[in-house]
Amino acid sequence: MKNKIVNIINFIRAVEPRRPVDLHKPVIFQMELAKQHKLPTTWLLQYDALREDFYTDLLRTAPEGDEVGIWFEVVQPLTEACG
Repeated sequence: MKNKIVNIINFIRAVEPRRPVDLHKPVIFQMELAKQHKLPTTWLLQYDALREDFYTDLLRTAPEGDEVGIWFEVVQPLTEACG
């Protein structure tokens, strides 16, 4: 039997223009589950989330072996920052 590999990737955004929703709770819950089950996880931050201390501070507590990267999607805060 061949090895099967699964990559767990969580996309993190700080702005959801389609409807009001708490975006912090899901990330906290996802991190708790990953830690509980000892599942290495990749966390990809959108530009707006990268600018929020909440997310960068939270990801500093991620287990060793987790990866943090950038999710490049053009969002309103990025567009405004670029002028």
